[in-house]
Amino acid sequence: VAFEISQVSESRCWQKPGLGKATLKQNHRQNSHVLHAHGSFSSPPVTNLRQNHDTLVISLWYTCRIKKAGGTKMKLDQLTKKYPIVASLTIFVTMTVLTEAPIQSIRGVLAPVTGRLYGDYLTDLILNASGAICLLLAAAKVGLGGKLGLKKPRPWQSLLLTWPLVLLALLCGSDVFLGDAGLVFAPVLFVILACLYLAIGFFEEILFRGYVQGFLMRRWGHSYRGILLSVLVVCLIFCGAHLVNLVMGRSTLLYAAMQVVYTFFFGVYFSALYVRSGSLIPGIVLHTIFNFANNLGAFAPGAQPRSEMVRSATPEAAFTGILITLPLLLCGLFYLRKSRVQLPAADGPEG
Repeated sequence: VAFEISQVSESRCWQKPGLGKATLKQNHRQNSHVLHAHGSFSSPPVTNLRQNHDTLVISLWYTCRIKKAGGTKMKLDQLTKKYPIVASLTIFVTMTVLTEAPIQSIRGVLAPVTGRLYGDYLTDLILNASGAICLLLAAAKVGLGGKLGLKKPRPWQSLLLTWPLVLLALLCGSDVFLGDAGLVFAPVLFVILACLYLAIGFFEEILFRGYVQGFLMRRWGHSYRGILLSVLVVCLIFCGAHLVNLVMGRSTLLYAAMQVVYTFFFGVYFSALYVRSGSLIPGIVLHTIFNFANNLGAFAPGAQPRSEMVRSATPEAAFTGILITLPLLLCGLFYLRKSRVQLPAADGPEG
């Protein structure tokens, strides 16, 4: 009988029987004394074991399934702690491919129905929202759901740290507030853009601050040096993400260089805000507001679809853009000077 059980465990315990989860649990409880009988099969009798062969197989499969699921979570958690940079780059490359590869196919389906302008924005909305959902599901699958910082900021005074980017967003939208922009309000486009930039905020903040920065800070600790090193690496990866626009032909070299520089400034600021508040929510909200304010040209008469737009900048405009966003870098470094880390408790002690 022991030999038969060993054969069953090797050949059939990974095959899923056609029974419900409740039945599996009940059979597992009923036969747990058989599976863990201190190496003895004296009880129940051998005849009963042979009569309940299928039930025993179910119990063996259920036990193996539990151990396999727990082992997978533990293994992934250990790998991200031991190799945080490799894990971060793997997630970054994977999500970049998943959000860039289907663009032309989705645009080809939507453009004839909605037009090129709306089709391009809806395509980006679908891809960014799907990426954010995938990250949330993956976090819960490997036990990282409670470590992403999707909770209210603490302490609430950390919200006062958001004023630099709020001021910058108001500066970007100043022409609209003064009535000099010549824009035409379109309610449907407004809703689409609001959802798009909210999805982008969720996707990028969860990916870079939730995943990447979370991995790095668990590995390098919450010391001043560990925090700065984590922020530096996540900002470099954040800059690399925006080089995709250059590779895909959506921007000129000068514009891409300017974007990389000011993206680094934004990255330092968003990372500092995450460290100080312990929450991704302020960064997501600010990310959404700034992106919306910085792309109000979509409401201009005769606005080009995103697929036909190649962003460019003159040297003077590039220098001005870097100069305007430089205070974000300075504020971020100041916030990290004597930071009180408020990341989730599972990630490490609070200081």
